[in-house]
Amino acid sequence: MCGIDFDNRPKVQMDDSLFTKIVQELAPWNHHVRQVNLFFDNEPLLDRNLARKIRILKDAGIRR
Repeated sequence: MCGIDFDNRPKVQMDDSLFTKIVQELAPWNHHVRQVNLFFDNEPLLDRNLARKIRILKDAGIRR
């Protein structure tokens, strides 16, 4: 499904401090968290910090 208003939205990325805070809150529950998706209405491979974010999640015990 393609949205008709995707081009009208502002291009933003989640702040690193917010990402770190979310991962820290998820870490104690890593045995319940099945996966974390690093996208919403965008292309995750355009994030220059994607590998670092994946490493942070893996280090916190998030498997996928």
